[in-house]
Amino acid sequence: MKNYTISNPKGTHDLLYSDCRVRREIESEFMTLFLNRGYSEIITPTLEYYDVFRSAGNPITQEELFKLVGNDGSLMVLRPDMTTPIARVAATRLPESDKPYRLCYVQDVYRAGNLAGRGSEITQAGVELIGASGVKADTEVIAIAIESLSRVSDSYRLEIGHAGFFRSLISTFTDDEELTEEIRILIESKNFAAINDALSCYKDYPAYRALCRLPQLFGGEEVLDEALELSEGCAGVEEIEYLRRIIRELQSAGFGDSVMIDLGLVHHMDYYTGVVFQGYIEGVGAKIISGGRYDSLVSMYGRSVPATGFAIDVDRVCESIKPEIDIRKRYVVHTEYGCLRKAMDFCDRHRGSLCELSPYEAIEDSIALARARGEGTTLIRIYPGGAETVDTEEQSDG
Repeated sequence: MKNYTISNPKGTHDLLYSDCRVRREIESEFMTLFLNRGYSEIITPTLEYYDVFRSAGNPITQEELFKLVGNDGSLMVLRPDMTTPIARVAATRLPESDKPYRLCYVQDVYRAGNLAGRGSEITQAGVELIGASGVKADTEVIAIAIESLSRVSDSYRLEIGHAGFFRSLISTFTDDEELTEEIRILIESKNFAAINDALSCYKDYPAYRALCRLPQLFGGEEVLDEALELSEGCAGVEEIEYLRRIIRELQSAGFGDSVMIDLGLVHHMDYYTGVVFQGYIEGVGAKIISGGRYDSLVSMYGRSVPATGFAIDVDRVCESIKPEIDIRKRYVVHTEYGCLRKAMDFCDRHRGSLCELSPYEAIEDSIALARARGEGTTLIRIYPGGAETVDTEEQSDG
């Protein structure tokens, strides 16, 4: 029988020592960037009512929700993402006069199951720009996403698509949501043979060629020209030209080398309504940034405002970074009775160093502790008349 008293729940893990330091440094790096760009931090409850997510069009499935029952019998969940709770706050708590709302966060989300090797507890950092639409708003958020990638890697890329392009094409021959979702999944997974089979009975429609080609429309701005040619006379022109404006604005800002167009990005159609994007860094096989425009979400909570944003998977970023050796000066401080205040003052004077108070009464035990902490550790003895450095090698030999 499994001993649950000494094991972590599936999908969770402990972080120790240097891993914790890396995590905090990465979180601080992202938050500093967000605050510098005019975003304000928001913290939402770990527990949310189930109804907050039930009809939000969120791509997270019911099977991925951790559900529990409150003392009053209400059904609640551990929040599975941050965008939905922030949309709730924007619709119900923030004054109209404050628009647009620039909000940022670093918080944990929780998803049941261990899909694609992911954990059940995931730290996310991100921004949400709520109450602004158009090219300038989308470009701002995408630029911050690119800057976030550059903070943690020298080699990165951002792929950009448009959820509305797929919707415009497929709406020319069907409004069947079940068929639309089936084809969306096939395009997202780049299952070329199955896409052709699913669309075989629509060969006479103008959008057929564009939909079959969609998973391969990946590259530079020439991809947009090909998309226009394929969809000529049917739909999608507005979305393609919108993407072109964003790409050119990013190029003018010096981001051209890190941006790719991927019109096969058609994920979460009930959630995203416009530009979508995802980001990658060298050494991590999966995406670490996912985001886009979701103009319909906030209206679920009573206020119709446009919105866009992204989330960074902090866990995956940390996994790609090897912790550096801590080069700070290290002290072990041995105190005699009545000298605690002096020891604390010593630690305050050496801020930036690691100062560890020895819990031992015998100096020999403090010497052993200093030696165990490794080379470069200095043992300080503080006594009523002053302080001195103890030579640990000399003491241990004597």
